[in-house]
Amino acid sequence: MSNASIAQELAKIRNKWESITTYKWDMAIWVCDYHDIEILDKFMDIEASPIGVFEDIFFRFQSVYSDDLFEQHLWEEFLSWFNTSDDNKYDLIYAYKKMAIYQNLMM
Repeated sequence: MSNASIAQELAKIRNKWESITTYKWDMAIWVCDYHDIEILDKFMDIEASPIGVFEDIFFRFQSVYSDDLFEQHLWEEFLSWFNTSDDNKYDLIYAYKKMAIYQNLMM
């Protein structure tokens, strides 16, 4: 970040994301350098909250880097996002269906 303020860095990230929102994708993975992780993490926190400005749905991997098993852990974590829950208040797929988003995502 050097001498840039947090607001300037967030604005750069927001502008970068806005510049690529015209692309059509089902999933995008943002790969960044280690020194950018903290500011990117804050950007994703903001965008996943009600004050986020983009319509994209942001998910975050929580897997810890563990050499050869990292890719496997990422895949398992990704799959776990789509597991149904016995309690509907914790069931993401149920919430999407209720909001009529799921059908649009799967098309």
